[in-house]
Formats: sequence, C-alpha cells, structure tokens
Amino acid sequence: MKHRILKSSVLCALIVSLIGCGGDNGGTTTAAPSAPVLSPPPPVADKWAAVKAELNAFSVPNAALIIGTKTGGVRLRYEKGTFKLTDAHLVASASKMMAGLTILKMVEDGQMSLADNPQKYLPYWTTSPSDPRSKITLAQLLAFTSGFNQSETAVDCISNPNTTLQACAQAYYDQGITTTPGAAFGYGNAHLQIAGAMAEIAGGKAFSQLFKDKLSTRLAIGQISAIDFPSAANPRVAGGGKSTGEEYAKMLDAVLGGRALNSLTTFQTDQTANVSFVFRPSAATSTGDWHYAAASWRECDAPLWNASCAASFTISSPGKFGWTPWIDFDNNYYAIIAMEENKLDSSAISVALEQRLQPLILAALAAGG
Repeated sequence: MKHRILKSSVLCALIVSLIGCGGDNGGTTTAAPSAPVLSPPPPVADKWAAVKAELNAFSVPNAALIIGTKTGGVRLRYEKGTFKLTDAHLVASASKMMAGLTILKMVEDGQMSLADNPQKYLPYWTTSPSDPRSKITLAQLLAFTSGFNQSETAVDCISNPNTTLQACAQAYYDQGITTTPGAAFGYGNAHLQIAGAMAEIAGGKAFSQLFKDKLSTRLAIGQISAIDFPSAANPRVAGGGKSTGEEYAKMLDAVLGGRALNSLTTFQTDQTANVSFVFRPSAATSTGDWHYAAASWRECDAPLWNASCAASFTISSPGKFGWTPWIDFDNNYYAIIAMEENKLDSSAISVALEQRLQPLILAALAAGG
C-alpha cells in the first residue's frame, strides 16, 4: 500500500502543472490560467496624409514632392504615377535660382561685385555716360530691373545650341533697353544671359562649368544637375537647367543651412519694392502680390504687398513645366513640387498647388511629421 501511495504522489507531481492533482478537493482538477490576449497596437497616424492626398488629387498624373527641414533633413519623399525623384528633368525657370546662387557665390568669392557694370567684362558694351546701358549693374541684372524687357523668344539665339553665351548676350545688347535701369521689372531671359556672360569672363570658364564649381560639385549635390540647354556653350541661363528632385532638394537644403552662401541677405532681399512691372507672371499664377529678389521670387499672400509680406521670407522659383521649388525661411523648411509637363498652364497649376500645400506642410511639421 505504501508503494502505491508513493507512485501516485510521483505521478501527481509530474502532471500537476498540466491538469492539477486530486486531493482534499474531492478529486476535481483546476485548469492553469490562460495568457491574456493582447490587442494589436493602434495604427500610427500618417502626419503627411493631407499633403499626400492633395498631390493625389492634383490634375497632373506624374509628379512628386520632396520636403525637408533645416535640422531634420528630408521629411517626406512622395512619388505619384511614374515620376521618380532620381530622374533628370528640365526645370525651366527654376534654373533662375540655380544661376543666381552661382553668381552670388562668385560675388562672395571676390570674382565679381554687385556694383559691376557689364562694360567691365564685355568689350563691346558702351561706356558712354549718355547711354543708360552703361549704368546697368549686376545687381539690377539679377533683380530683372536692368531695362532689358524683351519677351522670352525675342532673340533667336536663346534656343540656338550652335552659338555661344557671349554672342547671345551681345544680341540682347544690340536690341537695347526699353526702360531706365532700375525703374521697372521685366521677367525675361536677357538679364541673366548678360549676367552669365559677365560671369564667364570674370571666372574664366563656361557658365555651365561655373555652376558645377560653385554649387553642384562644391556642395556634393550630384552629377546630373546642370545649366546646359540648349548647349553647354550657349546655356539659357534663366531657363536651361536640369536636375533631379533629390539633387535640387540638396541645393535647397544647402541654402537653408547656410552652406551655399555665407550670407543670405542679397538672396532674400526684395529688389522691386519701388519699381513698376512690365511683366510679372506671378500675378497670373498666385493671388498674392509677389516681388522679386536676386533671381528668385519673394512670395506674398496678400493681394497687395504690405508690411507683413516685407517681414516674411518665402523664396521660390517656379518653372514653365511646373517644377516649383521654395524655401520658407520663417519656418525653416524647403519643398519641391517636381514635375515636367509641357502645357500652357503647368506653371499656374503648380503654383496653385504650392499655395494649397503650404499650410498643410506647416500642420504636418507641427504634428511631428
């Protein structure tokens, strides 16, 4: 009898953890407590959902966004349709910011001065005090207030790959000015074509190479970005650039972070507060009264430029094909609507999208996006 009791105790000990063991409870068994069932964590809210939804609703099927901050780097990369932020695209007037930064860096490096007149570099340029062209400055060329108000296609050389930047600048010179230097703003190719010709002489290199030296190579932006359309010998300085979304974003990041230029004063300062306007496309693409700085726009949301606009610093450079980069210095972020659509309204619809996105971007950043 003792042996039976011992065997029973051993057996009970072996299986107690599974089914319990009989005893004083009358031989009933007690089930082991089951593990609690854990609910899956709630999905993390996409703080950029509203921004993405706006691009998804945009009428252009192939486009992208890239957004970054001064301290956080790229915060959003979003591609729609077949558009890739790593592919090369023509950026049209977004080239103006690329060119302006190149020339401003040459000024910082002591190769040029904003007070320089073209005749310092271009031997055919008049020096006669009675000819107002002798009074034009590099600062006015960058501000598009030099008086050369020809239309985009007024001079054939701007699309000719078989001529040179120097010859094309002289063709604009031969056409002459239509307003007194510094008196009026005109959005055209002549200003930067002439400024680019001056830069070539000052730097001793083709302007396409100066862009690489002063920006893309120095800042390690990448090897695709260039200003070389219709050719490297005759780049359309104000509109012949190409880039990728990622490389252009690196340029904006360098500007915002103070690496592209040592001082942003000239780049940011409104140069058109006291001038009339011959042609200002921002009036057709935005509800605000935009002004112009150095080869880039100073955005304004008010119908008429006011003190609030003068105190805010959003700089942009929208292009004909819809490529729209901007830097919001007040909120320390940059963004690009990247697209290449050769339609008459591409710039207008892209700028309208930019205006809708701006408050959504601020909301996303405020929420930790």
